[in-house]
Amino acid sequence: YVLSKYMPQQDAIQKIGEDKGNKQTVWIIVGFALGYVVKELINTISDKLSIIVIEPDEKLLNLQMEYEENSELREKENIHFFSGEMDKNFVKSLAKCIPESEINNIKIVCMEAYAEFFFDYVSQLKTKIDEILSDMIMEMNTVKAHHNLYSQNVIRNRYDIEKSYRLDCLKGCYKDIPALVVSAGPSLQKNIEYIKEFKGVIFVGNRTIAPVVNQGKKPDFVVVADPKDVILDTTQGKLESDIPLIANDNASNRLIKEHKGKKYFVQTGSCSQELLGINGIARISMGGSVATVCVSVAEYMGCNPIIFIGQDCAYTGMKIYSDDCSNELINDKASNDVVQEGKQWIDEYYGGKVLSSKDLISFLRWIENFIVDHPNTTFVNATEGGALMKGAVNK
Repeated sequence: YVLSKYMPQQDAIQKIGEDKGNKQTVWIIVGFALGYVVKELINTISDKLSIIVIEPDEKLLNLQMEYEENSELREKENIHFFSGEMDKNFVKSLAKCIPESEINNIKIVCMEAYAEFFFDYVSQLKTKIDEILSDMIMEMNTVKAHHNLYSQNVIRNRYDIEKSYRLDCLKGCYKDIPALVVSAGPSLQKNIEYIKEFKGVIFVGNRTIAPVVNQGKKPDFVVVADPKDVILDTTQGKLESDIPLIANDNASNRLIKEHKGKKYFVQTGSCSQELLGINGIARISMGGSVATVCVSVAEYMGCNPIIFIGQDCAYTGMKIYSDDCSNELINDKASNDVVQEGKQWIDEYYGGKVLSSKDLISFLRWIENFIVDHPNTTFVNATEGGALMKGAVNK
C-alpha cells in the first residue's frame, strides 16, 4: 500500500511527470516503488540512463527486489542503489554518482508515501543532496574563475618544479610523529603561545608563518596553495629560506620565486604532466584550502596524530582571521569588520551555534570526510572555538 492499493504501477509512473529530461539526465529516485519508476525510465528513455535509487530501509528494498523479480536491475552499472543510514561513506559514494557535467541536469522523484512515513530521513536526504550539489558548484566555479591563472602559474613555475625535491622521498618518514596544522582562524590567538612546547612536525600556511615565527618557533614546513600573487604579502616578510616550502604546482609564482630554500611540489590534478610533461610530482587530495593541503601532506608523511589549531571554519567572534594573521595591505581589516550575507549557523566547538559560510563549511566537510577515510590516524581539534569537527577529538 505504500504506492497505491489499486493501481501501484500507474501511480508510481505518474510521479515522473511529463518532462523526462534527456539521455544524460541523472535521476534520483527516493523510494524504489517496486522498480516501476526505474523500469519506465529505462524503457522510455535509455537503458543506459544514470539512475540513483535511495531506499531508507535495506530490508524493504530486498523485499521489493524479490516481489517483482528486480534483481537484474542491481546488475546494471548505470543504476546505483543506496539504503540505510546516511553516514559519511553513504554521502561520499552518492556524490561520486553525480557527474559534474550534469550538475544542472538532475531530476528527483520522491514517492509521496516515503515523504510521509520516512519524513525525517527524506528531509535529511534533501539536505545532504543540496550540500553535495553546492560543494560541486563551488568547486567548479573556483576552477573556472582561476583556470587561466592556474595554467599560467604551472608554466611560470616550471624551472622551480624541475629543480625541486621529490616529496615522495618523505612519504611515511614521520610515522607516528605528531603533526600540528596551524590555521589562521579567529581562535588561533587562544593557544598559539603553547606552540613553543610542541615537539612534532609543524605545518603552517602563508598566513600563519608569521604568528608562529613571532612565538620563537620555527615551522618545519610552509605550505602554499593559493594561485594569487597577493598571498606573498600575507607572509609579513617571514618567508625564511631555511623553512622548506611545499607548494601546489599552480600556486603563486611570485611567492615561489621569493622563497630561496628547499622546495617540494604537489599536484591535485594533472596540470604539470599535461602542460609541462613533468612526471613524478606527488599527487594528493585537496579540499580547496591551504589547511586541507597541510592535512593531506601530514598524512602522506605518516604523521599521527594530526592536530588542528586556528581551524575555526567559521566566523568566531564575527571575524574571518585571527588578528595575528590579518593584513591591512589586502583589506583584511575591512572584511573582518563586516561579515557578508548568505551565511548560516552550524554546530559549534563547545556545543552552541556559530556563523559560517558555504566555502568554510565545504572545507570542514572535506576534513570530516578525510577523517572517515583514515581511521588509523587520530585527529585532534585543539582550536578551542569555531565549528564542531565531527570525527576529531576536542582537546
